[in-house]
Amino acid sequence: MTAINHAITGSIIGLTISNPFIAVPLAFISHYFLDLIPHYGTKQDNDKFIKSKYFKTFLCVDILLCIILAIVLFIIKPTSYLIVILCAFIATSPDLVNLKKFILINQNKNYKPGLLYRMSAFIQWFEKPIGLIVEIAWFLASGFILVELLLK
Repeated sequence: MTAINHAITGSIIGLTISNPFIAVPLAFISHYFLDLIPHYGTKQDNDKFIKSKYFKTFLCVDILLCIILAIVLFIIKPTSYLIVILCAFIATSPDLVNLKKFILINQNKNYKPGLLYRMSAFIQWFEKPIGLIVEIAWFLASGFILVELLLK
């Protein structure tokens, strides 16, 4: 799943569950549940693709959407911002395991996948371009739920 879909899901959890001892672990677990759902990907896990302008642009747009989400959450729900943004970050954070790979490959260095990376790759059993339909549907549905919660 894209980072923005993980972040929106985490935000929804933070808005609906005020107890951080429940909300934060649920936000973390939500990441892996979303990754079990068929979603967008190319399985072009080679160095050339990771260095490509397409991949970097896609990554930048995803990060920009997460930043916009954080700003909107702060403006609309400043009183519950801390738990909501924490859940959004925690829901997205397992993908940080890919950061090392991205950096090393862009520095023309070898990357040896660790246990967390291999586990994450195993869970994401269906990453294909057609999964973009699922990503868009999740974005729209969860975005609608998020708007409803924010306007309460």
